[in-house]
Formats: sequence, C-alpha cells, structure tokens
Amino acid sequence: SRIFVERYLLDKNWYFPKRPNRPDLKRAWAYYEHVTLPRHFVGESTADTNLRRAEPGEHEQETELYDVIRTPQKAFIEWGTGIDLYFVSVFCLAIFMFVAACINIPSMMFYGSEEYNGGIDKNDASDALVGGTQEDLPFVLKHSAICTNTEWVACPTCTSEDWRFDPTRWAKGVLEGSEDGEETILVIRNLCEGTQYENAFTNYATLLFALIWISLVSLYLRARGVRFDEDKITTSDYSVHVKNPPPDAYDPDEWRDFFSQFTTDGDQVTCVTVTLNNEELLRNTFYYRNFRGQLLRKIPADTDVDDEAATRAAIAKYTEENGSSYYIQSGCIGWVLRTLVVPPLNIFNMMLPADKLYDKMLQLKLKIKELQEKEYQVSKIFVTFETEEGQRTALSALQLGRFDIMSKNKKAVAPSCLFRRQLLHVVQPAEPNAVRWLDLDVPPQTIVIRRFLTFLITIVLIAIATVCIFYARRGVGPFFSGILTTAFNSTIPQVIKILMWFEPQHTEGAFQTSLYLKITLFRWVLTAIVPQIITPHTSTLGSASSDLIPTIRGILVSECWLTPLLRLSDYMTNFNKHVIAPRAQNQEEMILWFQGTFYNLGERYTDLTKILFVVFFYSALCPFVFVFGFIILTVQYAVDRFSLFRLWGWNPVLGADLAQFSRKYMFLACLAAFAIVSSYIFAQFPYDNICDVENAPDGFAGNYTNVTFANGEPV
Repeated sequence: SRIFVERYLLDKNWYFPKRPNRPDLKRAWAYYEHVTLPRHFVGESTADTNLRRAEPGEHEQETELYDVIRTPQKAFIEWGTGIDLYFVSVFCLAIFMFVAACINIPSMMFYGSEEYNGGIDKNDASDALVGGTQEDLPFVLKHSAICTNTEWVACPTCTSEDWRFDPTRWAKGVLEGSEDGEETILVIRNLCEGTQYENAFTNYATLLFALIWISLVSLYLRARGVRFDEDKITTSDYSVHVKNPPPDAYDPDEWRDFFSQFTTDGDQVTCVTVTLNNEELLRNTFYYRNFRGQLLRKIPADTDVDDEAATRAAIAKYTEENGSSYYIQSGCIGWVLRTLVVPPLNIFNMMLPADKLYDKMLQLKLKIKELQEKEYQVSKIFVTFETEEGQRTALSALQLGRFDIMSKNKKAVAPSCLFRRQLLHVVQPAEPNAVRWLDLDVPPQTIVIRRFLTFLITIVLIAIATVCIFYARRGVGPFFSGILTTAFNSTIPQVIKILMWFEPQHTEGAFQTSLYLKITLFRWVLTAIVPQIITPHTSTLGSASSDLIPTIRGILVSECWLTPLLRLSDYMTNFNKHVIAPRAQNQEEMILWFQGTFYNLGERYTDLTKILFVVFFYSALCPFVFVFGFIILTVQYAVDRFSLFRLWGWNPVLGADLAQFSRKYMFLACLAAFAIVSSYIFAQFPYDNICDVENAPDGFAGNYTNVTFANGEPV
C-alpha cells in the first residue's frame, strides 16, 4: 500500500490535505516499514540461517522485511515460543483435516448412494413420497445425511403439539371412503437408514485417527516448546518470583543474602526487584506521562508544563494556528471525523485537544501528589541469578505443593529455606515484558470476581447473538444467517477485548488464557451448538434452507472467505493510516498512527479450536466438513502468516502457556464432543419423531383427501 499511496494519493488534497508545515507522510510510511514491521538481518548477521530478527529501527546493520512465502517455519521462534507453536498447530491440524477427509470418502459416497436414499425415481414416485431426489441438491449436501426419501404416514396417536416446532412435517387429511369423515393426522417419515455398519465404522475410525494424531501433535508441541525454550535463553531462565513476601521486607540486600545460599560461591545474585502495592500511583503516573507526551507533541517541546501560565499561552498559540481539533478538519472526511469518530473516542481520553489534555494533567498531578503520601507494602519479589544453576537450585529447594502452600506447612522445606520464619511461594516468572506491572498487586479474589462478571457478560452476548441468528435464519435463510454468524464471530470478540480491560491479570499469559476461554465459549456455542438448538429435531436431515445441514454448510462457506477477508482488510489500522494519519498536526502524531495491528494470540487459537470443534461436532451428519476444515485452516495459516509479516505490530513475547492449555483442555474437549455427538447422531436416526409400531391399528391405509397443513394451506 505504501507504493500505491506514494504514486497515486500523496498529491490528492482529499487524501493528504495541503497546509503549511504539514508533516512528511513518506517518513511515516518509512517508520512503518523499518520500525513497526518485523525485519531480519541479512548477510553475516543471520544465525544458522534462522533469519535473526532485528530490533525496531535497526540501522547499523543491513536488514530487510521477512519474505511472506520463503521464510521458514523455524524463524517464527523469533516472535516467541507461543507464536511458533500456534503456527505449528494450525499446520498439523490442516494436515489432519486432509487425511480425515480422505478417510471419510466412503461415508460421502454412502450418503450420496441409492443404498442410503433408496434410489427414488421422482417420475415413478407415489403421491405419498415427498422430498424430491438427491439430484436436486448441491454437491456438498448430496453427500451428506440429508434424506430425500420420505413419505406421508398416518399417525392417529400423534398430536399437533408433537410437531409445534416443525409444523411443515404435520398435516390433516380425510381417508377416502371413511364413513364418519373424521380427519386423521399425517406426518412425514424418513425412509433413509444411516446407521449402516460401514458408515459408523468410518466415523469411529476417524475418531481413532484423531485421537492418535492429536496425541502425537501434543507430544511434538511439548517437545518443540522445551527445545526452543532451552535454545533461546531469556531473563526468566535466570530468575525466580516470590509471590508472598512479608509486607515489610523492603531491603533488597536482605533478599540477596537469603537467595545467595542457593548459589555455588554465594555471590551470584545479580538483581533483586522489590515491587510495591502502588498500582493506583503507577496507573495515574502512566496516564500523566501519556497526556504530557501528547501535549508536548503539539506545543514547543521545551515548554515548562509545571508553569501553568506559560503552558496555557503555548496552548492558546497552538490553537490559534491549528484549531482546537486533534487533526486537520478540512474536507468531507474531516467533517466525518469531527462529528462521528472523535466524540466517542474523547470519552476514552483519546484524540483530546490540547486544552483538555492539560486539564487532565493538572487533575492527575494533584492525585499523584496525594498518592505519594501513602505508605505502600511489598507485594512481589523478583530475583535474578547469574547462572541458570542458581535459579534451578532455588526452585528445587523452595518447591511446594498446593496443599502445603494453603496450609502454610513449614515442615515442607528445610529450616534454612524459611525467610523470616515464613514459608515462601516461589515460581519461575514470566518474561519481563509479559508481566502486567499495573495489575501485579491485585489480590486473587478481585481477579476471580472480575473474571466471573466478565464471564456473565459474555453469556449475555451469546444470548443476544443467538436470538439475532435465529430470526435471521427464519427471515432470510441460512446463507445470510451464516454470514451473520461469521460477522458475530469477528466483531463480538472485539467487545470481549474491551471487557477484558476491567479484568486484571498478573501476566500476559493469564490474560490471554482468560480471553481465549471467553472467545472460545462464544464461538463454539454460536457456530456449533446454537444451530443444533434452534433447529427442530425433525429438521436435522431436511434439505430446506432452514434445516440443520444446509445451515452448517452456510456457516462453513462463510468461514472460508468472509473471516479471512475481514482479517486481511485490517480495517481499523487502515483507517488510522489512511484517514487519521494524513490529517495529523505534526510528525510525531502522524507516526503514532503507524503502529500496526495489535493481535491476541488467544483469539487466534479460538479460530483454530472453533473450526476443529464444528468439524468434529457435525462430521457424522456431513463428512464433507473435513474438506471445509482443511480449506479453512489452510487459508487461516496463510492469512496469519501474511499478517505476522505485514500487518501485526510488536507484542509481548509469549511462552507456551496457550499451547499447553489448548492441548490439555481444548483439544480433549473437541475429541470428547466428537465421540459423544457422533454416538448421539447415529442413535437418533432417522430423525422423524415416529416410533415403529408392531401391531398397527387397521383402517388407516389408503388415499387421503383435503390434506392441509396446520395453517390451512394444502399439502
């Protein structure tokens, strides 16, 4: 897009408004390519052909952008173990989908054969037979469990209440020759038999293959994570984290002396970090510095912001020259920004004008002075050793079980391992840039309560989305309801991310895991479970657009093209780069809009497990879902690979937490759904809500006249 902008848009006033001393848009795009986007060293600076990643803005050595196609898989470790294991997981599961699709070819052929549907000839069919033939169906539906071999049968013991959710399968008619002319209830019976041994065997063979494959992939991911963790040495490999220090243990020398007993020469403790429960002070200081930085990008940088008169004068001069807005207001786009975009953002303290920024600063300054007078206690301790051996010795000596921690069992460790006669809870820390420092002193009970509240709100969002999808499918059909489902799967997670602002977590890994759970719950329920719930039981094998299998096909088709299209559009970042940035008042403001897209690894895992769950959930009814799964995961791998190299910005380096959580819980949940739901599907055939009666009453066989549905329309 940079080349297109420079060639065709830079001289357009509607795109880049002309004004005196306007910032350099080319420079902002250069920042995007050399600082925001990942680059690797070339020539002798590479390490074992691993394309070692350069630091942002590297200029002393030659660098270039990562090639989207030719970059090897092992280079992903430069983004951390979490990113590497994610791409390996997507790649391995895409291969699984392809092999599983091949295994299910016999089931696809069986569902599309006369053996399943009875070989009904529409021209020779009797009036009792309904539903058409398989030749009327699209290819995917033709090779699914959709049953077109149906007939009307008399059911004198049935009532309309039994078919209240699917009234099109219930009618009333009068038997020809009946003396009393009494109406008899007629219902549709499915004549297809899907519980053939060969069909069930294929499905359970796929389940066995899935169990073996996912087990092998899990073992490989664990081994790969350990190998990369050992190959790539980081700060956490030399450090320990004390989670329950005495509240008055401020002296770092005391902590150094205590942990020196675990080193060989007693002098290998390099650093001790003492954190206090001053979260509110840190947060207000962060906001103050943020507003101060924004203000100094507008007024002269040498302005003394502590001098209110001088600062107000500088703000007045700036406003007189540039206007009160955060951006250039000229043109139609400027009007849209001024009236529709900026006012909602101002509520969240974004894009504030200079005078409001300074007012916020003065308020925060008073608050900070007040907070500085408070006395704070020690909340956490981080100790860094000179060698890995010191860290491992300390962790081994201080390792405790959960019961010992809860019961404060001092006998669980040697007396020398007690700090001030207190039992310490010591663990290996997260990476420094993965610690959420502003939330570090939040008590566990607060985290649990906030997590519960955000979970309840997620349930409410699921209920709202379910109602919308239900009425969309009833009103406009499964194709548009499938698009709506995909749209919800893309947009509602953004709402959940906003909710996560109110859920504190101590580490980025815990934050991502909590986000992962909520988005996974939303997407699993909306994509797989909701269609099953809102579809009448008797419509499971139907071919109508509102029936179950066509609905699932519509969802998966939209997942093939709409989801990747939305991700590639990168609409928010493109809006920042192409609309807001060209209207920035100065160079620093312009560059800030070229930071790239913030990505959540937890959200990416939800897309992976969502497809796995949906495919497993409906594989017994439509084996072709494995083909959809292969296409979707292949596209997901390619789109995410492109996004990593060309769209996503810098993020904290994440470890293997999400990969471990996925293989321990999510993959197993998908396998359990596969086994349970497939058994249920085969047990419920033929889905017509009719029982076979050995001794059927006489007097109901024959032709029926005046047959009408419940609403009075003729059949």
